[in-house]
Amino acid sequence: MMKFKNNGIKSGDFDKIVHESNKLYKEYKLDKYNIQVVVSKRFGTKTNGNILITGIYGHEMNVRIALNYKVYENIGIDAVMGTVKHEFAHLIAYDKTNKVDHGTKFKEVCLKLGGHMNDDFAKGKYAACSNNNYFLPSHMKKYKMTCNGCGQVLRRDRINKKLLNKICRCGEAVRNFKVTQNH
Repeated sequence: MMKFKNNGIKSGDFDKIVHESNKLYKEYKLDKYNIQVVVSKRFGTKTNGNILITGIYGHEMNVRIALNYKVYENIGIDAVMGTVKHEFAHLIAYDKTNKVDHGTKFKEVCLKLGGHMNDDFAKGKYAACSNNNYFLPSHMKKYKMTCNGCGQVLRRDRINKKLLNKICRCGEAVRNFKVTQNH
């Protein structure tokens, strides 16, 4: 069963999401999954979308595919469609491997579907999936961190201990950077 929830995407564009999702649902025989595709305004700028699979493998399972409205608003429907294919590639690969990851099976399926991957995953024979133009630009990140020593700028959605323990190329500790928050 498929359900859809739209939070702001124009009707004609949302119809494209519904059509593509239904096509993949039928083509890959995903009828053992209860799938909900949701456009969400609750994402930050770190991700274009995500998939959550709950239940016991081989039994009735619930799948929630969430799409980031900010991607649609700032980049357009093509980026969202690449994300739809990317998230369905996760489900199709999961159906065969019982794993949700960016492993070989996922990459093969994502390539076949024409989904998008960032450059970290789309290497070698999967380079056709690489399209960093479809990811939110760095100026939209929540925090701007500026080095007091050399002026280098980092933009992040989250600031964690691992980041704070790093050292800038000029030798300044990242924990000493000036931090401002974007609105």
